[in-house]
Amino acid sequence: SPVGQPADSVQNYILAGCESNKFLERSLFAPEYGAEESTTPKELRDMGDEHWDVHLETVNETFLLERTPALAMDYVYNLDIPSDVGSEDLSELGNDLESSNLPERALCRFVIGPAQLHLSEGAISRANTVLELIKNYDYLPYIKEKAEP
Repeated sequence: SPVGQPADSVQNYILAGCESNKFLERSLFAPEYGAEESTTPKELRDMGDEHWDVHLETVNETFLLERTPALAMDYVYNLDIPSDVGSEDLSELGNDLESSNLPERALCRFVIGPAQLHLSEGAISRANTVLELIKNYDYLPYIKEKAEP
C-alpha cells in the first residue's frame, strides 16, 4: 500500500495517451493486410520523390498522434535507384549498399503527445536508481576494435 495519506499518494508518475485501436490501421496486424490485388510490392509502388513529399505533407504530428497518442515514431528512408538498373544489378547492390554512391535520404521523427508528469521524491529516487544501474553496468562490446599498427 502507498505511504502517506490517500490524497498524497500517486498512482502514476507519467500518464500519456488514451486507449485506441487506430495503431492497427494500415499495419501488418490489420485484418485486411495482404488482401491487395496488385502483384507489385507496396514498397515499389510508392517509390519516387513525389511519395517522399506527399508523406511529409500528410503524415504530420497530428496524424501520428491520432494513431499512437502517447509516443509516435516516423522513419522514412529513400534510396534513389536509377530506372535503367536491372534485377541482376540490384542483387549486386543489395550485397554492398554502403559503397554504392546511390543518392539516399532518411528522416526520423519522434513525437510525444500530451502527458501528465507527476514529479515527486519517489519518481526522482527511482530515476536516479535506474541511471546508476545503467552507469555501473559493464556491457560487452558489440564489436572488437582493431588495434592500430
